[in-house]
Amino acid sequence: DSAVGVDIEKLTAVKNAKRIAEKILTETEMEEYRRLALSPEHANEFLLEAWTQKESLFKTGIYPKFIPNRICGAENVQTRQIFIGGERYILSVASKDVLQAKLFENSPYPL
Repeated sequence: DSAVGVDIEKLTAVKNAKRIAEKILTETEMEEYRRLALSPEHANEFLLEAWTQKESLFKTGIYPKFIPNRICGAENVQTRQIFIGGERYILSVASKDVLQAKLFENSPYPL
């Protein structure tokens, strides 16, 4: 049995993105964010992906407290962009077994 955490966010511009990034990203993630900041669209997408990854990991119950800048979002998470009603969303699913999962592959339930 493996706990699963899921988070989804609509891909929209993040207000006060730099301030939020400084609060929620790890040092390594912040370096990547600064590199991407030359393209605000890519930086915004990176920030939302990192957020959904951290939220989904927290929802698994692995972390007793939600301290985003201490959660590395890349481990045990699969992240996809999906379209619902013509809008673009970022979906992250976390689990210790998620790397073996096949999200949406041959799904009979299209979004």
